[in-house]
Amino acid sequence: MINSVNLVYEQVLKENGKRERKPRHYPSSACAVLGGKFAGHCRRSTWYEWKGLPRTDPPDAPALFKMGVGNLIHEELDGYLERALLGLGYRVEDIRDTFPGNHDPAVPQDGGGLVEVEAGEVGNEVSVVWLEEGLKYPFSGRMDKRFISPEGLRVVAEWKSTYGRGIDDIKQNGPKVEALLQVTLYLRQKVFPVDAAILMYAARDSGYLFGYWITAADGKFQIEHMNSSKVDLINNPINEILSATRMLEEYLDGEEPPPCDFTEKDWQCRYCSYARLCRGRA
Repeated sequence: MINSVNLVYEQVLKENGKRERKPRHYPSSACAVLGGKFAGHCRRSTWYEWKGLPRTDPPDAPALFKMGVGNLIHEELDGYLERALLGLGYRVEDIRDTFPGNHDPAVPQDGGGLVEVEAGEVGNEVSVVWLEEGLKYPFSGRMDKRFISPEGLRVVAEWKSTYGRGIDDIKQNGPKVEALLQVTLYLRQKVFPVDAAILMYAARDSGYLFGYWITAADGKFQIEHMNSSKVDLINNPINEILSATRMLEEYLDGEEPPPCDFTEKDWQCRYCSYARLCRGRA
């Protein structure tokens, strides 16, 4: 008998080995102090990853499989969205077709940034890289395309998936702050400029979708809820993101990690790949 359960889990672990991290700040690791409360990715966890320390609590095969299912959902729904927008007269602008010499490892652009194309687990991964004033290391965010409306509006789409109480929280309170921090950085960069972001949440258990149309102007974010007539207006958190990132960089050049930004009761600690190392139990 072939134990296909074990075979699949072993293959998942094999194909999800830790990749070498470049000296970059990633939107997925964005953080900020908002209203006196820390939000985003723990800076101590980022420090451990940046330094290349072995993970004491890596995700197991079922967790990696769940992440893979989420990625498949994103790809499927992204295809639906693209075809729907094309039907409304939008066109798709692929970053690999926009910049000449786009298959080079790093392609300098007029805006002072880079477009990086490197082999990923499924095809090539494309990132835009840009430096913020006052920071030593650049930001790098994965982007492959944007949608251009008939009026010339440049739009990027970001997909998230969740389930259970996670979708209930989003339905009641709007997008998670971690996602808003990521969107802030994508709207901020000028290498592959965008004017608006579509932030979509998919509920893996019910199939419900929740969407938000996000634009930035005059130091504010306008968040239009697609499932209702609600519109939120919040302060653009870019200054708070840059401040928190500068603090992280002060530690990145040293040998001591920054303080942990969460407590053991927070979900960020419970699911951290460095939990035992952080708590001195490794």
